[in-house]
Amino acid sequence: MLVEGPLASEPVAAAFLRRVRGNDFVRHGALVFGSSMLVSVCGFLYHAGVSRGLGVDDYGALYALLAILPLAGLPAGIVSTVIVKFAAEFQALGDEAHIHALVAKVSLGMGALGVLFVGAAVVFERAIANFLHVPGYAVVPTALLLLVVLLLPALRAVLQGTQDFVRFAVSSTIEGVLKAGLGVAFVFAGYGLLGALGGWTLGSFTSLGYTWLVLRRRYARAADGDLHLDWQRIAQTLWGAAVAAIAGTLLSYGDVLLVKHFMSAREAGLYASVSLGGKILLFVAGFVPMVLLPKAAHRSTSGRSPFPIFLAAMATLAAFSLAGLALFYAAPSLVLRSLVGGQFLAASHLLFGYGLAMVFLAGMGLVANYKIALHRFDFAIPFCLVTAGELVAIAVHHPSLGAVIAILITGNALGFAASLYRIAAWRA
Repeated sequence: MLVEGPLASEPVAAAFLRRVRGNDFVRHGALVFGSSMLVSVCGFLYHAGVSRGLGVDDYGALYALLAILPLAGLPAGIVSTVIVKFAAEFQALGDEAHIHALVAKVSLGMGALGVLFVGAAVVFERAIANFLHVPGYAVVPTALLLLVVLLLPALRAVLQGTQDFVRFAVSSTIEGVLKAGLGVAFVFAGYGLLGALGGWTLGSFTSLGYTWLVLRRRYARAADGDLHLDWQRIAQTLWGAAVAAIAGTLLSYGDVLLVKHFMSAREAGLYASVSLGGKILLFVAGFVPMVLLPKAAHRSTSGRSPFPIFLAAMATLAAFSLAGLALFYAAPSLVLRSLVGGQFLAASHLLFGYGLAMVFLAGMGLVANYKIALHRFDFAIPFCLVTAGELVAIAVHHPSLGAVIAILITGNALGFAASLYRIAAWRA
């Protein structure tokens, strides 16, 4: 006798749920998404608190200073992608010694580069302050953050590449919670711009210490000896990772710096609020390539097609993007009021357009990470052309904030379309 109604579907539903829970991409994606959301909430609390404590002009200065961090931290972003890829491959081969050797060499290099960057900030403090129209006393404290900005992503990349997403999530959460709590507390304690920077710095250094201890305990006994890394293959990966990181960072923050330079302090402050709101989509969906890259590299090294992983990642990105854009279209004023307060509502009509530009940028990053995992770099030249064209267009033509955002949408859409070339091809 056939059973109809809800009871008949229960075994099928239960089987489906078991498959979902047993899927590594879903399980790890949920974990990284959960931590990313917590970090995003902390970021929201940080900006919501300090923007109200600092006001429009000082918040514009803070946002411009923070925009320097991903630009100056590009080497870490590039190297981190390389570490994720090779750590995933070494793990697939059961080779912990090579993971230890790779991390040791990269960490030493990043630390030395961080010291050089701090020295350069001291020397060029006045020039940097004049270009960004920010107080000179805030430049060197910002530069101190570069030490952790360069080291922390490289260490976290090992956790990501070996798919230890639990400790990866803990490291990210420590940083987010502390920088939000301390940053807002310092601002309202009367320390102003320096307090906002100081809270961020303490949170980041605490997370760095935790991540270093985890890796030290794990790989302390992994003898590297006289191991030889495939530097030609590493160099090829560096090239692709460099293009992806530079293009992504310039397309994310280059517009903020150009607007701060060419437009008034009020316009720059309003644009900073729109950029912060629009980048919610970029940050919320940021967990997708984090999970995609190591899993695609691991499957490819193991001789299995990674394309199903890519399709799952793209579907996840599309779902989050559509939901976010719907919110930006229906209630832009509510979003900005919640993020930075009522004094920034004059820019609410720009939020949907900026969010759309960030969706295309997120798609570019997802495809680039997938192709890097497969050791394919056919996205590199189109990315370079799109990035250069977009920034030059903004520098030459910026009659209004709306015009700047229109350039972002056009450039990012072209970059995403170009990145899809031969997307279904597995081998180079």
